[in-house]
Amino acid sequence: MFVEDLSYPQDTWYKFNSIYHTNTIADTMVILNKWKNLHMSNNMDVMTFMTKVYDIQRKLHHIGHFHSNVMVMSQIYIHILINTYIIM
Repeated sequence: MFVEDLSYPQDTWYKFNSIYHTNTIADTMVILNKWKNLHMSNNMDVMTFMTKVYDIQRKLHHIGHFHSNVMVMSQIYIHILINTYIIM
């Protein structure tokens, strides 16, 4: 089956997902490690940091590891406050 043979975008997405998606323990550990080591550097703006948070959360959601909104927001607030305090 080729991508050209698929008529709906959803079918194409499922085909790509079945070919390229991996859900091994190693993949899970890499993503969880990214979450654990997430930090906002001094020269990073909030939008870039939020993009990193969103990207990691999307990957975690995709592999079935969900974090509560409270956990995600606390991670964001902590890093923004630490970065603001260091800059001041």
